[in-house]
This record gives sequence, structure tokens and C-alpha cells, in this order.
Amino acid sequence: MTQIFWFVTCFTALVLSIGLVAVSWIDFRTDPLMTLAYTTQYKRSEIYFPAATICSFNKISKRAAFGMAHKLLSTFNRTRNKYFSVEKLAHNLKLLARLTDNKYRVLPRKEYNFLTAVLKENQIDEHEVFEQIAPSCTRLLKKCIWKQKLVNCSSIFQTTKTPIGFCCSFSYYALKILNKKGHARHFLRNPGCIFQTGLEVLLDNDPTDYFKSDIPSVGFQVKFVLFVQLHNPFDFPHFALPSILGEINTNNFISVNAEFTSTTEAVKLMAASARNCLFMKERRMKYFNRYNYQNCITECKVATIYEFCGCIPFYLREKTGKSAHFHKPCTIKDQSCIARNQDTIFDIFHNRPSAGISTAKCKCYPNCAYMTYQSHISKGPLDLAYFTKRDSIEFGQNLENSTVIRVFMSSLASNGNRRDVKFSNIGLLGFFGGLVGLLTAFSFITITECIYLFGRGKNENTFPYSTGKLHCIQVEALQSNPNDIQR
Repeated sequence: MTQIFWFVTCFTALVLSIGLVAVSWIDFRTDPLMTLAYTTQYKRSEIYFPAATICSFNKISKRAAFGMAHKLLSTFNRTRNKYFSVEKLAHNLKLLARLTDNKYRVLPRKEYNFLTAVLKENQIDEHEVFEQIAPSCTRLLKKCIWKQKLVNCSSIFQTTKTPIGFCCSFSYYALKILNKKGHARHFLRNPGCIFQTGLEVLLDNDPTDYFKSDIPSVGFQVKFVLFVQLHNPFDFPHFALPSILGEINTNNFISVNAEFTSTTEAVKLMAASARNCLFMKERRMKYFNRYNYQNCITECKVATIYEFCGCIPFYLREKTGKSAHFHKPCTIKDQSCIARNQDTIFDIFHNRPSAGISTAKCKCYPNCAYMTYQSHISKGPLDLAYFTKRDSIEFGQNLENSTVIRVFMSSLASNGNRRDVKFSNIGLLGFFGGLVGLLTAFSFITITECIYLFGRGKNENTFPYSTGKLHCIQVEALQSNPNDIQR
């Protein structure tokens, strides 16, 4: 009975220890890295100032739309149809805003046919017209100050295409298309922590120019590019990024705190398949200059759109068909196809389990090293009476229907984290040995005892030790003649 009890006990302990080791090994292989806080005084001078993308709620400028309609109809034969007029064409140009919206599955045929006929007659495509009638950065940006110096807004901002339309971007270099346009890369650092040492922008809302907006409001949407690598200007602005709303006639102070996460050399020496993360230069991107998780998901989303609908979205369109990566850009008509498949497309972008495609098809891994930005906003009414200094961005300006955006770093130092391997080879051996030893008292001595137990001969009935000339005495002899012990 005793033997059965110890057999069951040892067998149960052995099974439990093997199970714990297996679970721990699977957990280690799934997530072999750990993140630890190692400093709260990371130098601000070594952190890049965040890129900022400012997008107006107004997707089409009324002034530009009527100007474009008059230009297009000036060379168009209107005698064929009385329906053709500048006002009607200007309103039909609102359909171009659907290039940024995938919720419409039904296309108004009459208006669309009228628009396509005019564009075909003028030998111009939808994307070129949309770019020309979108609100221009030269009108949106009235005045810019960078590090207390008045600068030309066009020298630090550029017009960029995003999934929500045409926007104005500061310190942004994500797309390869920008390299072909000759934009120099000036990675901006800002060691200061007051708003005077940051970025200040005076924006012109101009409600009379609003013509097409998905949101019944007048204002701006400020998107901070939360790049997950040190070179933050390489992140693509998309709707999933946190947004800050800047209403009309408000003064907005946006403080930004950065947190940098680096890696040890042990992580860099691991294979990418083992650490389950990638560094920014470990994978070549098709549309982007640097790898990061969101850029990878964006490319996978675009590839899925091309697979279902045979086109790519307008914000990744190249103007020439001679490029090796040129594909047919999505038209207004193609948006219906995207709308029918939007569940699959958005599941990919948000990495939902229902899609089952992010890791299998996209093969998008998180970043090994990354930088995050947390922003906090405080705002108040925009009143010239509060700003009397000549060097303030509001001084001498007509502030009617304006918005002021001030972006600055919140402190002189930042938090720094470090990612390292959970266990080294020796640490992993000790961890597994501890799990097994906890339940089975497994150790090096146990291994030695097992080797001796199963390795000795069957007829050995002697004591295991002998010293000098004194040899082991057989147990049977001692039992038959006890007097031999005295000898």
C-alpha cells in the first residue's frame, strides 16, 4: 500500500512539473521580452519633436470648387445638355470627397455621369481635381512661429494626403513619395519645455469657404504622429491615432510628453521570429521609408483593397504610371466596392481576431524599440486683449474665425524604458529547474541517485562504502554469526 501511495504521489508531481514547464516554455516563446523602467531623466535633447498633421473639417473649398467648375466648363460644349452649369458642376464636385469616405454604397448616377463627362472632356482625372479644390495650406496657415522665430509656414509645413483628406503636416517624412518631391529631412529637436520654445500656428477657419464636411462643425482636427520609433516623423497619420479638436476662436495649448523604449544587445542578437518584433530597418516597406507596425498594417489594408477592388486609395497614388509600384488609383466608383468589403478591411486595420489576417497574411510584428507621445490640452477664448506683446503670434492679426495651436514639450526630461530578454540560457535552466524541483525535489543529487539505482548490479547486497582495508561485510554473514563483529 505504501509503494502505491508513493508511486501515485511521484507520478502526479512529475506530471504537474512537466505541465508547468510546458506552459512556461510556450509563454516564453510567445513573448520572450520584458519591458522595464530604467530612467526618469532621459535627455530631452535626444528626443525628436513630434510631427503634427493638421486637417480641416472642410474637405472641399467652396471658392476653389466654383473656380474649378468655371474653368472646366469654359472648354466644355454645354449646348448638348441644358443640365450643364457652373453651379451644378460645383455641387457635383462634392462627390470627390467620397474618395476619403467608404460608407456610401450607392452612387448618384446622374450627377456622377455629368462629372465624369466634364472631366473626360478636359482630360483630367478625379484625383488631380480633388487636390486642386481641397483647402490649401497657404490659406489655412496664416502665421507660424518655431522656437520663438517667425517663419514662413510653407517652409515647415507641407500638403500631405491622408485617409481623411488633404492636410498640412509638420516634420513629416513617412512616405517615399515625399523623397521624390525633394523634401529635405530636418529632424527637429526641442530641448525647451515652455510653449514659447515650441510650435505656434495661427489658423484661418473661414466658415464662408466651407463646402463639404462630414462633421457639422467648423474647426480643425490636430493629429499627433505617434511614431513608435526614435525617428517619429516616419509614422503615417491615420484615423486610428489620437486626435485633438481645435474649435473656432480658441487658443489651444497642447503639451506633449515623450516616452522612449530601447532594447539591449541581447534582443538585437535574437532572430526576428524568436523575439516576435522588428526593428525599423529589418523590413523594406513598399510605400513607407521606415517599418513600424501601423505602417505595415496600412500597407496590408491597401493590398487587401487592391485584391478586392483592383485599385489603391488616393493617398498612396503616384502621379506617374512609369513607376514600378504604380497601380490603378481608386475612383469614386470604386468606393462602392470598398464599402461592400469595409468590414474585412477595417478588421485588418484594427487587428481584430475576426479578420484572422494580420499575423497570417500581413505578417506585421510590433516594434522592438519605439517612442510614444502623450498629449494634454488646455484651451481658452481667443482674445487679442490678452496678447499685447509684439512677438506673440496673435499680435497685429485679425483673429475673427481663427484658431491658435501651440505645441510644446511638457518637461526637460522623459521616461526611458528598456526591453530585454526575460531569461538567458542559464536563467532559463534555473527557472525550469526550480519549477521541477518545487514539486519533485529534482536536483543534481537526484540525477546521481537515479544513475546509481538503475546502474548497479542485481546481486549487489553490500553497503555502498568501503575505506582502507576494512571491506563491506555481507549482511547474511552478520546475521548467521554475530560474534564476527567483535573480531
